[in-house]
Amino acid sequence: MNPLLERQLKHLGLTSSNLPDELSWQQLLEGLDQTLDRAEQERRQLQQSLEISSIEMRDVLESVKATSESRLASERDKLRESEERYRKLVQTAPEVIFSLSADGSTISSLNEAFETLTGWNCDQWLGRPLASLIHPQDLAHADARIQQTLHGENPPAFELRLSTRSGEYLDAELTMTQLVEGDAVSGVLAIAHDLGDRKRVQQALRAAKEEAEAASLAKTDFLANMSHEIRTPLNAITGLTSLLLDSPLEPESANYVETIRSSGDTVLALINDILDFSKIESGMMELEEQPFSLRDCLTGPLDLVAAEADAKGIALGCKLETSCPDVVVGDVTRLRQILVNLLSNAVKFTQDGEIEVIARCRGRVGKDRLELELAVRDTGIGIASDKMEKIFQSFSQADASTSRKYGGTGLGLTISQRLAELMDGRLWAESEPGKGSTFFCSLQVRRAAESDRPPPVRKAGKKIDRQLGRRMPLRILVAEDNVVNQRVAQLLLRRMGYRADLAADGRAVIDCLKRQRYDLVLMDVQMPHLDGLEATRLIHEKWPGAERPRIVATTAIARPGDRDRCLAAGMDDFIGKPIRTEELQAALIRGARARGLEPAAAPRSPTEPSGETLPPEASRDPGSQGEGLKVRTDLELLGPRMLREIIDQFLETAEQQTAAIHDAIDRDDPASLAVAAHGLKGSSATVGAARMAEICKHLERDARAGSIEGASEHLAELGRELDRVSTFFRRHAARAPRPV
Repeated sequence: MNPLLERQLKHLGLTSSNLPDELSWQQLLEGLDQTLDRAEQERRQLQQSLEISSIEMRDVLESVKATSESRLASERDKLRESEERYRKLVQTAPEVIFSLSADGSTISSLNEAFETLTGWNCDQWLGRPLASLIHPQDLAHADARIQQTLHGENPPAFELRLSTRSGEYLDAELTMTQLVEGDAVSGVLAIAHDLGDRKRVQQALRAAKEEAEAASLAKTDFLANMSHEIRTPLNAITGLTSLLLDSPLEPESANYVETIRSSGDTVLALINDILDFSKIESGMMELEEQPFSLRDCLTGPLDLVAAEADAKGIALGCKLETSCPDVVVGDVTRLRQILVNLLSNAVKFTQDGEIEVIARCRGRVGKDRLELELAVRDTGIGIASDKMEKIFQSFSQADASTSRKYGGTGLGLTISQRLAELMDGRLWAESEPGKGSTFFCSLQVRRAAESDRPPPVRKAGKKIDRQLGRRMPLRILVAEDNVVNQRVAQLLLRRMGYRADLAADGRAVIDCLKRQRYDLVLMDVQMPHLDGLEATRLIHEKWPGAERPRIVATTAIARPGDRDRCLAAGMDDFIGKPIRTEELQAALIRGARARGLEPAAAPRSPTEPSGETLPPEASRDPGSQGEGLKVRTDLELLGPRMLREIIDQFLETAEQQTAAIHDAIDRDDPASLAVAAHGLKGSSATVGAARMAEICKHLERDARAGSIEGASEHLAELGRELDRVSTFFRRHAARAPRPV
């Protein structure tokens, strides 16, 4: 039976075993037709639905396709626009942008800046080795940086030189990074920045800096030269007025002379302040480090203002707290300058009461440095709080009336503040009007080691043994190019009973030894034409041991190896400069014993150096206690007549040697400067002008190194010191009888 018929019968509840009758068959067929009609209708509906769905699906697919194609085209356009923007950016960039191959050896692409910068055509360099574009001396460095980039290390920018079409090389700075495609490194992207403009700007800045420094130096030189020109007549004024004050004068005349001298001192102080300020402003102030007694550093400035304070009835005090060490290492000169400025102001602005200097240690700074705090407290007029900042400004005081009433330039505190800052400290003040002021100064110093201890103060020298020449006769030759040192040595030896001959240099020593025999030669090491070391070597070559004189080196021990160098050259003994009486006598005794001479019995009581005695006021001369300035006891033992002769000789020579130093600086001649500075250094040390000798030492040291940079500042300082030394020695010499 047909399956469709069977399903229909089943739908009617019939089976093949119970088929209906004819009527039922008619009904069955009609039902079957209806079923077929419904099925056909459903088929048509289904077909229609499928056709509609197919059309909708096709429309959707076409819509999706159109949308996708539109979006893809848009993205392609954006990508093209982005690539075009990047291409334009690269091509129009002011820096050279190029890429290298995967191995970093050849150029893959270049932008237009390459042509602008180097003059080369870009197309000519595509595919060519990068090495042919780089300076040969920069190849190794550049290759190392390229390899670092390829390995992903991202090296920092570096400088190299690139070849140009003109045949020259330009300075460039190169920055590189990796180019990656997928998971592989495809090359190197590099950016080269022209350093020409930067270097031109740097050169311009350097030139401007040098010009500014030259202008500052010119200003400093001008001030130094002007101060020298001003000091010359002032020196005569102060020197002559000092002589006048020591002579009998009418009270009115003495008052006039004292006014002249004090005015000259004021002008000199002003010049010194301006020069110090100029040196600090130009950054040419150099600090020295030397061990010094902190207590002596505090009491010295108090001594300088003691007379003025006593005249006003002001009590002076000094307190050194237990936290402070006895000895420190620093610039004692500049520290004293600060204290003198502060104390001078305290005395100036205090009418009665007291002034006290207090020093305390604030503790360690680092490994071996200490912070000191100094305070100068007074009971003066005080300073208003709104004027406090103004007092530390250049050429400024609390108000105009202060300058009119008390005088001053307003530089002292400014200089002190700058000096404190140079010593890693600061300067500040606390004050209340009508109750006084306290100025504080903090600074750093170095802790003094055992080897840094300052030399002990030399006590009065031994009496000159005037019988030494009779008891131990020697023929002596003094080899010395400095006139003052010659005279001092001659006079010292004469007091000991010797008559010494002079030789101005090593050649003269050889000539003297050819003419006659000497037992002992006092040999200066540094002399013109032929120095002491070479002269000693020649003496050893020309004269055998028995005929050769004993050679005693006379020089300042500037370096640890100086003594050994003298002895290695063949010298037999060594004494330092300035020559000390006891050291010279000991060297002469050693020399005599080396010749087989033993001294005869000395007198029972020491023989006085002379029947002449210095006036008692000479020892009380306030200048004799000045910093780095005191007539040596050895010279005072010669007696006032010989002392005056030495002083006159020194002052005459010092003026000539200072002029020679000035001339050498003007001619930019380090060799002549070293010779002149060495000569003045020796004579200054001989007479006791220690500070002057120290200045000459710095001049000589720099000149022997071939440099005269900063010599003008030393010359200015030398001029100031020469004025001070001249005033002191002329006053000292005026008290002694003139030689007959």
